[in-house]
Amino acid sequence: MKNVILYIIVLLLPYSIVAQCNAEAGSDLVSCPNDINADSVQIGGNPTADLGIQPYIYKWSIKPIQWFPGSFIIYASDILDDTTASNPKIIDRFAEDTLTFYLSVEDSTGVLCTDSCTVIFSNFIHYLHLKYYTVNEGDSVYLNDGVNIDGGIGQLSYLWRPNHGLKDSTSQSGFWAKPDKSIKYYVSVTDSVGCKDEGEDFYYITVNHIGIEENRLDSHVNIYPNPTNGYFNILLESDLLVFRIAVQNALGQELYESSFKERINISNFSAGIYILELQTDKGIIRKKIKKE
Repeated sequence: MKNVILYIIVLLLPYSIVAQCNAEAGSDLVSCPNDINADSVQIGGNPTADLGIQPYIYKWSIKPIQWFPGSFIIYASDILDDTTASNPKIIDRFAEDTLTFYLSVEDSTGVLCTDSCTVIFSNFIHYLHLKYYTVNEGDSVYLNDGVNIDGGIGQLSYLWRPNHGLKDSTSQSGFWAKPDKSIKYYVSVTDSVGCKDEGEDFYYITVNHIGIEENRLDSHVNIYPNPTNGYFNILLESDLLVFRIAVQNALGQELYESSFKERINISNFSAGIYILELQTDKGIIRKKIKKE
């Protein structure tokens, strides 16, 4: 009887050795928006399956996502380029802040093995807010308008650039600037997991150099036709950098503002005298415009 049992064990031993499978979904990871390979983040191991009998059948899944009742449902096929690949690529970083991917592997004998990995997505939100200030040369300005970028994971740290004229370049808001030339400040942020992003120019500071310099700047801008019936053109005769333009009436009320344009339409304005104000990197330039 013992010999019979031993014989059965020997017969079954090869099957017990091969009748196993190991799935490797890969390590948990953080995906930053500005990573070099942010658009091709892959999941899965190297290899993703072993110990079983090839070929393997891979199946990736997630817990279906429904943002609110009645909305469409997001599946793994909406987030991965191929849910049957051993190392699929993530093609949607915005479905959820954190996603767990579940891997099921079946070998050629029908043996199943499973694993999972979690991906945390650090994403930043950009706003189009702009803040304009005008100071005379030698004056300081208190910048307390926040930032135009948010998001990331955990607490953000801030670094304002360029550092010219700043007494504190690491505060989110509430710091003094004393530039000696017109300047634009933008902020770089870093979240708690090391992901970084950069906001657009936020603070536009025009330093007004009064006196002879202002007259010199005025000579570098030509307005034509002036008087005008509607449209007028702005011709810069130097390498001035214009941040913003505005048109004011005789009472100083702002009727029009924009980033720099070479052609302006005031055909809907009443006849009279208006002031064109240009905020440049060298200071403020003001020109009189007559609307007929």
